[in-house]
Amino acid sequence: MAGRSSLGISNSELVIPLRHQVVFAPAGSGKTERLSRRYIELLEAGVRPERILTLTFTEKAAAEMKERIFDRLRTQNPELYHRLLDDVLKLRISTIHSFCLSLVKRFAPQLGLDPRVDVLADSDSLWDNAKYDTLMQVAEAERNSEDYTRLMDLVTHDRTQGWSRLSGLFDTFFSKRVAVLRAHMLAPDYSSLDALADGLRTNTIGSTKLPDYRRLFPKQYTPDAIADAARRLEDNATVFMTTGGTPRIRGCSKEAQAWNEQMVEFSNLVRVASWGVEFGRSFELFRKRFLETYTQAKRTAGQVDYDDMEYLALKLLHEEAEWQNILYAFDENTDHILVDEFQDTSFLQWGIIDKLTEEWRAGEGAKTDRDINPTIFIVGDEKQSIYMFRDAKVEVFAAAADKLELWLGKDKLERITLEDNYRSLQSLIDFNNALFSKLMSPTSPTGPTSPTL
Repeated sequence: MAGRSSLGISNSELVIPLRHQVVFAPAGSGKTERLSRRYIELLEAGVRPERILTLTFTEKAAAEMKERIFDRLRTQNPELYHRLLDDVLKLRISTIHSFCLSLVKRFAPQLGLDPRVDVLADSDSLWDNAKYDTLMQVAEAERNSEDYTRLMDLVTHDRTQGWSRLSGLFDTFFSKRVAVLRAHMLAPDYSSLDALADGLRTNTIGSTKLPDYRRLFPKQYTPDAIADAARRLEDNATVFMTTGGTPRIRGCSKEAQAWNEQMVEFSNLVRVASWGVEFGRSFELFRKRFLETYTQAKRTAGQVDYDDMEYLALKLLHEEAEWQNILYAFDENTDHILVDEFQDTSFLQWGIIDKLTEEWRAGEGAKTDRDINPTIFIVGDEKQSIYMFRDAKVEVFAAAADKLELWLGKDKLERITLEDNYRSLQSLIDFNNALFSKLMSPTSPTGPTSPTL
């Protein structure tokens, strides 16, 4: 016998006529209204609330979403309103950070974490302590180590840098720590440097003007060789270069002028290579020692920070050996995903949503076998993104829309542009549209242009 859902509709009768949707909705055009209407359409089609995952970007927005849904149902469908009220604890309307944290807690053992893991309230204070503890450990207890030598080289770079400047660079790395954790240093390209060095190495003018001239052109430009060449070029720069950084010309023969020009070019390439070496050493020391101290301090306290929630959730879905079981567990409990304010989504967050819906888009998996039609609904405004400090990228919205259309096909995806504005004066709307018509291009060659306000 066919069972009945908690909302009183037979499971065997459930037919979801809804297609995937991407809604371009400018400010004041009713984004929240559109999403709440979609949510209610799913409920009225018989979908149980616990099988609908709705993601917002603030707790306030999540609360407003629930309120909007209940207010609409109270007046338009009282019976469904009372049934949903009984199932209120089953509503899955939350921030994307809360959703990621729930994944991390559920699969904490796979990440080497305590399932009781909590959220770190003040990451900056913990980072400051970790930075100081690492500095003291390396500078006082590891004087014969490679890390000590590297730290001292970085602190005394150009004889002026000092700890405060290096500390500021580490703070910048820390603010982008997820990218740092996922990044790989690319091998430098010294082909231009090598080509120029080949011609200069045998130049007789250089041999008479610079001491140990040939040491500027080693067979391999290792980090130490680059640092040595940079120091020698800096100490003797006035031989071939003016104080303004241009090649010396006055009083020089044509041959000497040509050599000066090549030496200035070579000196600039070495300087760039030296900056790359310094950056790479700073990057690796930060990741290996300073960030690791911070990470261990979090683990000892049984905590994760806000960036961890997303990073660890993505790691679970892509790198964990049991990732297929994790996706299966999600797939077993979720049939529809709704995402609000999609323009505030980062590439990391999109990577999570992308992975969670991978089988849906391919038309594979258990849902296909059970004749369940899962859907994705995203709504946002290409013209605004308020969370750029969290690495939110408005470009993600347009890119995601294009990819969904490519994966799903135009027949399964609706792209909707809301053009009416219910909040702003017409003069402001006209000004905004004129401004953004100059700043923004169409989302894709075949897609809609930027929605008007």
